[in-house]
Amino acid sequence: MRGGIIFPNDWEKILEKDVIEKPSKEITAEELAAKLVAKLRECADTFKGNKFCLALSGGIDSSILAVLLKNFVKVDFTCITIGKIGHPDIYYAEIMAKRFGLKHRVFFLIGNRKSENIYDDLFWTISQFGFRYSIHADAIDELTAGYWLHRLNADNAIFQNYWQRLTPEHLDPMRHHAKQHNVAIGLPYLAAHDILRRLPMYQRATNLNHQGKIILRELARNLDIPDKIIARSKLGLCDIWKEFGNEKDAVL
Repeated sequence: MRGGIIFPNDWEKILEKDVIEKPSKEITAEELAAKLVAKLRECADTFKGNKFCLALSGGIDSSILAVLLKNFVKVDFTCITIGKIGHPDIYYAEIMAKRFGLKHRVFFLIGNRKSENIYDDLFWTISQFGFRYSIHADAIDELTAGYWLHRLNADNAIFQNYWQRLTPEHLDPMRHHAKQHNVAIGLPYLAAHDILRRLPMYQRATNLNHQGKIILRELARNLDIPDKIIARSKLGLCDIWKEFGNEKDAVL
C-alpha cells in the first residue's frame, strides 16, 4: 500500500489555489453534510474496503466526521484518541463515543514514547492499533476560521497566510511520518474544498463575537452533537504532545 496522504490524491494542487475563491456562494448546512458524506464515501472507497480509523479529538471538526461516518456512510471504523491522562480531548471524545455508539480506543501518549515530532507519535500510535488507513480533519481550520487571528480579524490576508502555512507546517510532516509508519491518510475536508473555498466570510467567521466555523456549528447542531463539544475551546495536537507525564504508555 501507499503511505502518506492518498485522499484527495491531488491535495498539493488544491493548496496552490487561494483559500477564498470568488464569487462566494452561501451553502446550507444540509448541502455541506451531503458534500462531506460523498467525500467520506470516496475516501472509504480509496481505502479499498480495508478497516480504518478516525482521529477523534472530541472537537467539532472530528466529531462531525464521526457522526457522518456512523449515521450516513455506515462503514465500519474505529475512533482513536491520544492524550495525557485527564486531557480534555479524552473527556470530550468519550462523550461523543457514548452518545453515538462509536467504537473508540484511547492511547495515553506519555514521556517514554515522545519523539521529535507530534506526527511521528500520532502515526506510530495508529499503527500500534493495527490500522494502516486513517481519516483526519486537517485543513478545516484554515478553511473555516479555526484560529484566533481569523476570528480577531476575519480578512482575506489572514486566511491566505494560514492556508500557505498548511503544507509546510502540517501536511508535509503528516505525509512524511505517515509514510514512515506505513499509514495512508484521508482528508475529507480538504477534498470538499470546492464548496468550502467559496463560502462567504460570514459563514466562516464573525468579528462581532470573535467566533469561527459558523457553518460547522450549524451542521453540528443539526447532527445533535452536544453543545459542550460545539462550544469547546480549540486545543490542537501540539497541546497534547507537550503535556507528557512520566507514566508508562497505556492503551484502552
